[in-house]
Amino acid sequence: MPVELICDTNVFYNLGAAKLTLAQLAPAGEVVCYSPITPLELAGKWSNRTHPERRAAAGAIVTSGAKELPDPETFLTTIFGYVPAGPPFSFAEGVRAMSQTTSLAELMAGVKDVPAGVVRRVTVPAVYQWRNSTEGKWVQDLLAIQAKEIPGFAAWYDPDPAKRGVGCVPRLTGQNKANFLSQTTSQQWATQVIVGCQDRALLGAKLGTVGQPTKATVTKFSAAIQAVSCYCALYTQYLIRLLTDGALPDENDSGDLELFLYSTDDDHIIVTYERKWKTMAENAGFGGRVRLLV
Repeated sequence: MPVELICDTNVFYNLGAAKLTLAQLAPAGEVVCYSPITPLELAGKWSNRTHPERRAAAGAIVTSGAKELPDPETFLTTIFGYVPAGPPFSFAEGVRAMSQTTSLAELMAGVKDVPAGVVRRVTVPAVYQWRNSTEGKWVQDLLAIQAKEIPGFAAWYDPDPAKRGVGCVPRLTGQNKANFLSQTTSQQWATQVIVGCQDRALLGAKLGTVGQPTKATVTKFSAAIQAVSCYCALYTQYLIRLLTDGALPDENDSGDLELFLYSTDDDHIIVTYERKWKTMAENAGFGGRVRLLV
């Protein structure tokens, strides 16, 4: 089975800007892949100012022959052996529209592909709203955890950076930190994170297809636990970073963390320019699952 490179959005920006070549990205002929989150990230903040680099990034997806992965929810549902409620969400046609458009107005009105005999369009405001809603909720959920677990955080934090308290971001220290870190290594913690993944998978499953446990389903569940182990470990490391390192959640981290769902074994490698993901992967014992570009 060939090695698959699951690339974050910045990889395609750099391919599009000719700061990175396909040979440098995949020197051993690995399969370049992208998540549907990447075109959503491109389209969500498309503007006349950012048009050239976003079009170039979409073009890099097309010219590199990148393989589109299933959307995260569908992928997670299949990992646990459930039948998805619907077909995987695909943004391949949207990527082609973005790679061919000459302007934001044309992208929304419709990009004509005469040889293919089709018109492709992307509803940029709708994608922007989706990003704001989904990523915004993700950030708020994590801020709520910080406010609950870190003494003084709620009083210090304000959505407006200019109104925040003096000094660094509050974090766990001393015995509170030791207790939290100990908790993250417990079997109870691991079980909770895995069950959270299973709950997400069940939400995406077709009604009436989840029956009573059998030997086959138990086997699938055991395989699923192994498949999501990297994602679960990185999710834990991200929480450790927020609660003990004085960091704040970034909306762009939402999509990057989701990429780790696809790293089901050592042949599925995340490619990124952000060192923090390499560091967290190493801390979790999955350093080989991340290829850091510089």
